[in-house]
Amino acid sequence: MAIISQNAKTWTAQRLSRISLCVTLLAIRARIRFPLPFSPVRFSLQTFVVLLISLLLSPKDAFATMASYVFLGLCGFPLFITGGGPSYILQPTFGYMLAFIFSAPLASWIARRSSSRCYALAACFIATILITFCGAAYFALLNRFVLKTPVSWDRLVWMALIYLPLDTAKMLIAILLHVPLKKALKPWL
Repeated sequence: MAIISQNAKTWTAQRLSRISLCVTLLAIRARIRFPLPFSPVRFSLQTFVVLLISLLLSPKDAFATMASYVFLGLCGFPLFITGGGPSYILQPTFGYMLAFIFSAPLASWIARRSSSRCYALAACFIATILITFCGAAYFALLNRFVLKTPVSWDRLVWMALIYLPLDTAKMLIAILLHVPLKKALKPWL
């Protein structure tokens, strides 16, 4: 009986360490950002890290990572692109972070159906579409109902399409890196 409880404690500690490290990676990547003159949404490597986490972790761990990241950021830790705290809900980009919570476990679940890179590509593509759609929808709703400055649909589509080349590059790099990283980190994952 002592061996079972010891293994359970080790697994829990390893899992918490894995989730904590991934939250830290998200926070670091969120702080590395570049303003773009044509969009209020800044370019960062945050979605790249979300995709990579989705491909490396189980759906439960991916969900726990994203939910912890958003929760800690809303509690006031400066994890998000422009800081943190409960008022971050009123930031135009908060919809992207909400989408992380659901897109990461979904992508993880899809990617784990097969070791084929086609499944990894499908997982990243679906996660990217979900993140982009939720982020744009939140941006539009916030601007219309809270800030009282409606955004036209053509501007929303433009904002989503302008990031397509960058998002495609992030997807491809995540897919290329996840296999060697999975092999290198196998004892830890």
